[in-house]
Amino acid sequence: MSTALVLAYRSFVAKYCLTNANFNDYKDDFFTANRKVFERVKVDFINDMAVVGPFPGDIDATRRLLQTGERATKMGLDVDKVFDWRKKAWEKA
Repeated sequence: MSTALVLAYRSFVAKYCLTNANFNDYKDDFFTANRKVFERVKVDFINDMAVVGPFPGDIDATRRLLQTGERATKMGLDVDKVFDWRKKAWEKA
């Protein structure tokens, strides 16, 4: 991810001839603005699963199933964990 960040930044700066652009100028986009996207996707995923998933029409049952799966696998849709990982990638970039 850190390599992708650097390459995207360099490509963007070159494409738009931004000679004074600082990498950290885009930090707010990567974190604050982008977090809203991750949170919305999580909500949309749960809603979609409630419509077509294992318990169609039952959002609460779907949410409980997903939470059980998250706990059992120690993986899941934890936006905070995603952003901890993104923070480390940003620092490395």
